[in-house]
Amino acid sequence: MTRGSSAVWIGVGVTLLASSGAGDVEPTAADDPAWGEPAPSPTDPPAPELLRHSAGVVLTVPTGWQVDPGEGPLRMAPPDGSLLARFTVLDTADLDRALAAIDERLDRRLAAHDLGSDRATVVGGLQARLASGSGQVKGEPVKLRIALVLTPRGQVLALVAMVRRDAPAHRLGELSDLVTSIRAATLKER
Repeated sequence: MTRGSSAVWIGVGVTLLASSGAGDVEPTAADDPAWGEPAPSPTDPPAPELLRHSAGVVLTVPTGWQVDPGEGPLRMAPPDGSLLARFTVLDTADLDRALAAIDERLDRRLAAHDLGSDRATVVGGLQARLASGSGQVKGEPVKLRIALVLTPRGQVLALVAMVRRDAPAHRLGELSDLVTSIRAATLKER
């Protein structure tokens, strides 16, 4: 847009406002912004669930995901079953050792797997290591996503997720949001 044409667009906007009578309208209470939280609508999706984990951390469960605390590892999955996330606690404060243990477990459980890359990072103020790769579960190729987070209790919270190759793209985004939501629990949250 050239400099002259922007002036034309501004002029058109002023002309439209003037011809609509908008300049004659006094503000009303309905024009004031709402400062409180809006009342939930029956069509609003449910709010994400905050989950307290025994490892001394909290995390936000993606909206609509099902959580199965059951016996053993905590499991969660979206309703379409396109991925499965499992949380376990490892009694070590060494992230490299924890990654080696997870890699060994995957060797025993998957027909084939390859952890292609991993990196050290910080998640919710806690030291972490993230890894990704691929594997096969019952002949079906899956993407692997692993997050290892050093908890305030000196243990490693391990999240191992298996994502189907045909999973909707937004599921990886939800998984990423799940990982980045992990943080140390406050005293009130413990």
